[in-house]
Amino acid sequence: MQPPPRKGNYAKFLKNLHSEQVAKLQLKNQNECDLLEDVRNFILKRSAIEKSYAEVSGHAKPNRFHKTDIILFEYVSNTV
Repeated sequence: MQPPPRKGNYAKFLKNLHSEQVAKLQLKNQNECDLLEDVRNFILKRSAIEKSYAEVSGHAKPNRFHKTDIILFEYVSNTV
């Protein structure tokens, strides 16, 4: 950025300064939008992975308990 002119056309200087600031703000806005899109895609992929993991884990849990474990649990709970 240049210092303001001491004599001359202030309107031209201000117009250039304004256009520089607008360009910087547009670039910043675009970078932030790109970052938000990246975060959104990351969250979507992570949730899909967590969902598939939960589905796999959910199918494995019922097979983990055997009939003897359930009978033993019922016996212990009845004696207490």
